[in-house]
Amino acid sequence: IPLDYNNSGHSNFGFYHYEYAKGEPEANGLRVVTRPGYFDTVGTRLLLGRDFQETDNWESEKVCIISQNTMERYFQGVDPIGMMIKFWAGDMKIVGVAEQVQDKPFFMEFDRYTLYFPFKQWNEHHDSSTFVAHVKGDLEQQAASIKRAILEVDPKLTIESVSFDEMHSRATFAQRIPMVVTLLFSSVALFLTGLGLYGLISFTVAERTREYGIRMALGAGRSAILKRVLGGSGRLVGWGLVVGLLVSIALCIQINPLLADVNTTNPFMFIPVIGFVVGICIFATVFPAHRATRINITQTLQY
Repeated sequence: IPLDYNNSGHSNFGFYHYEYAKGEPEANGLRVVTRPGYFDTVGTRLLLGRDFQETDNWESEKVCIISQNTMERYFQGVDPIGMMIKFWAGDMKIVGVAEQVQDKPFFMEFDRYTLYFPFKQWNEHHDSSTFVAHVKGDLEQQAASIKRAILEVDPKLTIESVSFDEMHSRATFAQRIPMVVTLLFSSVALFLTGLGLYGLISFTVAERTREYGIRMALGAGRSAILKRVLGGSGRLVGWGLVVGLLVSIALCIQINPLLADVNTTNPFMFIPVIGFVVGICIFATVFPAHRATRINITQTLQY
């Protein structure tokens, strides 16, 4: 099953058309024994060839399906369908090529290939078996129904049902830890940034209280004072956002090649941060601006 840390059973294999260079290690692949319909069930596309059939049994020619990275490494410019691979269990004919999947959890290093074999041609037995079901409707109800059906055959069996979402969660656990820690510290940094902006703008408005009192004494209306306070803070925030965005985009472009499947310049990543900063600045400006329009002119001019 993709992403399962229990995936085990590896074997070396070779080819008749490919000669290993001196010192080159033999190809090593994960053995996956499946039944017809497995690839459709798990959503893995067959890039070339066919799926296993019920006629692929002990009486027929031994066949296998190889993974995409096997074809790209050892069959460059060659159609692998119909070719043979050397295996310890005997030569096997390639009948299909499956698209590449993540066979192991992301925290486990896996740079090998994958070979799929039909169940009826494989004599390897394990203490456990895995059944993959693609169901519709309520997942828990369907899993309970399948479990009851299996227990009717043998009540002594121990059954564990796991969804692909759970498997994905387990497989990406190690990757999520630094992500959560980074998100936590980023949130704290963003909060402190907002707190600093609020303090700066409030202090700036408070420092100009005497100026606003003089302007109002000379005839300036409350709306003019409010507009002046908001305009000054708006210019400060605007220039800060422009410079911050330019620096952020430049840094994101530099680190983008280091991150797989992540677009660091995605505008939807910047919008929430910009919205937060603007919201903090508006909050920090409106209340001091409102206080500035309510000042007592006589008391202000005394100091």
